[in-house]
Formats: sequence, C-alpha cells, structure tokens
Amino acid sequence: MLAVNAQTHPDEHPHAVSFTYDALPGKIMEHNPELRAALWTIQEAASRLTQSGRLKNPNLITSFNNNQQTPERSTGLGFQQSFPITSRLRLEKNISRLKVNEARAEVMMVAQSIVESALQTATQWFGNQEKQFIIADQIRLAKELATFLSSQSAKGEISSLDAEQANLEAGELALGLRPLSLKRKQLESELRISLGLKPSTAIHIEGKLPEAKIPSAESILMESRPDYLLLKNQVQTTRESIQLSRANRISDINLQLMHQWSRVEDMPIGIEKENRALIQLSIPLPLWNRNQGRIAELNNKLERLMGSIQALEITISNHADAAFTGMIDQLAVYKQIKNQTLPKRVKYQQSLEGAYNEGLSSFERLIQARNQILKLKLKASESLTLFHINRIQYQSETGKLPISYDSFPLQTIN
Repeated sequence: MLAVNAQTHPDEHPHAVSFTYDALPGKIMEHNPELRAALWTIQEAASRLTQSGRLKNPNLITSFNNNQQTPERSTGLGFQQSFPITSRLRLEKNISRLKVNEARAEVMMVAQSIVESALQTATQWFGNQEKQFIIADQIRLAKELATFLSSQSAKGEISSLDAEQANLEAGELALGLRPLSLKRKQLESELRISLGLKPSTAIHIEGKLPEAKIPSAESILMESRPDYLLLKNQVQTTRESIQLSRANRISDINLQLMHQWSRVEDMPIGIEKENRALIQLSIPLPLWNRNQGRIAELNNKLERLMGSIQALEITISNHADAAFTGMIDQLAVYKQIKNQTLPKRVKYQQSLEGAYNEGLSSFERLIQARNQILKLKLKASESLTLFHINRIQYQSETGKLPISYDSFPLQTIN
C-alpha cells in the first residue's frame, strides 16, 4: 500500500510516497492514468451493446389531397415499420457483446504491459541501489586504508605515494556513484509515470526483491494472456459477422398501415364521404446484391486470425523458454560469484594485505585485488537483477503476472 508521508487531500499527489515491491502491481491498477483512461473503452463498447439489436424507429405517414376544381379532398394517416425476416438483430447483439469482451481484453493488454514494465523498472531500482551500496562500502574501505597509510607514512614506515594513491582511488570510486545516482532518478521518474505521480513526488520502494529461485516449469496459461483472449474473441466476432453478412443478403420487409378519409363527388348523387383502410407490404428481392464480397472478406479475416493464434502460441512458447533459460543462466552466475569466486578473491586479497604489510607485495597489486572484488560484487548484483527481469518476463509470458482484473467492468448487459 502506498504510504503517504505528507498530509494531503486524497485527490492531490503527495509529496513523498513509499510502497513495497509486492504492492506495486495493485497500485498501478488503481492509479495509472493511462490505464484509467483505457477503462473507458470498455464502457464505450458496453454503450454500443445497449444500442445494438434494436428495430428501426417507425414512420408516421400523413397525406392531404385537395382538388382545386371541385370540393373533393382526402386526408390520410398511416404507420410504417421495418421488420427483419432474418436473425440480424440477434446477431448484431451477439457481435456487440463480443466487442465488449474484446475491449476488456485490450485494456488487459495495456495493464499487463504497464505492470510488467513497472516491475522491471522496480527491479532495476533495487539493482541500482545495491550497486550504490557496494561502491559506497568500497569508498569507505578505501578511505580507511588511506587514513591508515597516511599514519604509517607520517611515521616513515611506508612511502607517502601509497597513501596518496589510496586517496586518489577513493576519489575515483566516488565518480562511479554519479551515473548511478542519475540512473536512479530516471528509474524513479518511470515509476512516477506508472503511478500517476507528479515529478515533485519523492518515491521509495520498501523491502526487497523476492527470493531468487527458479520457479517450476509449468504449462503456459494461454487463457490468462490478454493478447490470446483478444484473438479468440476476434475469431468469435468474425464468425458471428459472417452469419450477419449472410443474414444481410435479405433486407428488412416494410409494413405500412394507412387509413384515409375522403370527400368525393358522385353525380348525380353529389358529395359522398368515404373511409378506406390500406395495408402495404414491401418484400425485398435479393437479386443484385448477395453480399458475396463482404462474406469473402470476413472468411479471409477468419483465416488470418486463426493463423495469428498459431503464430502467437509459437511466439509465447519461445519467449517463455528464453526467459526460463535466462533465469537459470543468471542465477548460476550469481551463485558462482557469491559462493565460489568472490570468497576466493577475498581470501586472496587478505593474503596480499599481509604480504604488503611485510613488504613482500606492491601496493598496486593490492589495489588491483580490491578492484577485482568490486567488479565481482557489481557483476553479482547485475546477474541478480537480470535474473529477476527474466523472472518477470517469464511470469508475463506464462500468464502468471500478479495482476487482478477485478476492478475492470464485466459484461453484464443483456
């Protein structure tokens, strides 16, 4: 949960917020402005569903005829309504209902993309922070060594050049913090965008990344992937559209009911009043336009969508496999450095320190050994970051990102 460090109005952006890594997806689903705007596409589709499958409005017909030469005249009042003789209205309703599901799948795609990107950004933020800690600790050790060497130099036990070189080493290490500080600001800017926060809002991620372990290789949950759901809905929509195009080969029939009042002159009787009722039925004949082109177009679209589903399944499988392989590789590198290479390097450096104190090794070799340890620690941090980035991608590819779509409007209109 976002923890606000300043008392502000709920609708205003706080001056500083902090949140945990696990809470980030939920906060994005709640606060991301792009996602909140995209949600309206579902409401738009739902509104179109409300409008679909309705009869055309009836027509009220009136007529008046007045003979200028005689006192004859007539007045008529009628009603005209179109009726489909096919299942057009039901098919239009079904298509609009599927369009709502398509809109929801499209919004789910937006949410997945934003959450995946934000989690990877947060992972890089932790990795960047770890690198800053590593370099800061190395600077501390370098300064302690410089202080010790300065005292030894003052006693005349070692050359002043070694103390001066140690000071230079600490200063050069400090330069490495500047690009990391800039990178941190860039990452925080990306997170602020994901959370809908202003640039003036300071953010901090509490806690730490999840434990680095390889998840079990399970089957891909295709039905949990919004892009797959979108294609499946588009296939259903296209099939319904083909049926609608076939139904549209026959236009609606028109029924007209008319009542007419008239005054006519019948010699030698004179003026007589007459009432007439008229029923007119207009039946269209599908002779010239049978919608063959539209039906063929939709059949071709259906074939394309089926091919797209197959291509997507292949793409997802390969991306998931690549991400899983990346996790294994990066975790192996991380464990090898932490459990094997780094302890050996630390032991070697301790031996060099003893040799240097006894005058059996040069100061340059000691500095090189310290730099190698720094590189190994930074490499371990980078490998751990890449492991988690691959883990997030694997979760996304297999449909297991920690995202809840409960806040999305569901299709409930009949």
